[in-house]
Amino acid sequence: MKDKKFKVIIVEDIKLELKGTEEIFRHEIPNAEVIGTAMTENEFWTLMEVGVPDLVLLDLGLGGSTTIGVDICRNIFKRYPGVHVLIFTGEILNEKLWVDVLNAGADGIILKTGELLTKTDVQAVMDGKKLVFNYPILEKIVDRFKQSNNLLSVTQSARKLLLVMILMNMMNVFCVIWHWVIQKK
Repeated sequence: MKDKKFKVIIVEDIKLELKGTEEIFRHEIPNAEVIGTAMTENEFWTLMEVGVPDLVLLDLGLGGSTTIGVDICRNIFKRYPGVHVLIFTGEILNEKLWVDVLNAGADGIILKTGELLTKTDVQAVMDGKKLVFNYPILEKIVDRFKQSNNLLSVTQSARKLLLVMILMNMMNVFCVIWHWVIQKK
């Protein structure tokens, strides 16, 4: 499926970013034909009625609302199950939102920070790969994993400490009982 022509709709509410993304497709991903761009949800659904793309490049934060992107993604998969969705977002801190949009059916997430949209990422989605991420989001995922491993080791240390405390408490109870038994004799 490499370098096969495919159709794209770009959904982005910031005009400068929309134009820049169009240029990336035009110059870096020549096998992609941008058949439309939308700056609002209504514009997007109107475009979908005119012609269904193979790929929707979707910004999550349309009009300042992060949930619209998730809802659009979910509705794309209900109405147009063969359409791929690649999220292109500046939402770098809202990891729950990433999970929500992946659960809604997105094929991947590209963060707008650092390394931008690449032909490799877009082609991976078009080739049917899931969970396609660019370097900045992979870096955040790895950092989160490292943090959870640190938390796990703290948790294991806390378990050992708790076990020692329980054993010490049991020894104290045993000593009190022993002392009581000896006094009774």
